[in-house]
Amino acid sequence: MQVTVVRFLLDYDEWATRRLFRVMDGLDPEVWSRSHVIDERGLGGILVHQFGALVRWRHRLFPVEGELPRPEVGPLPTLEQLAQMFDAERKHYADWQLAWTDETLNRRWQDVPTWQWLAHVVNH
Repeated sequence: MQVTVVRFLLDYDEWATRRLFRVMDGLDPEVWSRSHVIDERGLGGILVHQFGALVRWRHRLFPVEGELPRPEVGPLPTLEQLAQMFDAERKHYADWQLAWTDETLNRRWQDVPTWQWLAHVVNH
């Protein structure tokens, strides 16, 4: 897999997530915080889970000291807070991407190439 393809997927994911946040601007806080819409989660919970997956996969694939973050366990952030959290995490991904090569993306972790794990993050 080529670095440019994986970067394209992550850029698309970032674009789509930013667009989603723009569309939700002014969303009723009750709608944001509602639970049990899909399984135990609602809109806010689903997006916090998406954020948590983004952070955890970076921590797994580019080891970071400490426990894996679990933002789903804490209080639900506001829509604005979560957008800021996504922006901060995307900066970590941008820094991490500077070190990527086609070879590093084809390295295996748990017998799966790194690029496939990153494609999973985008699908999440």
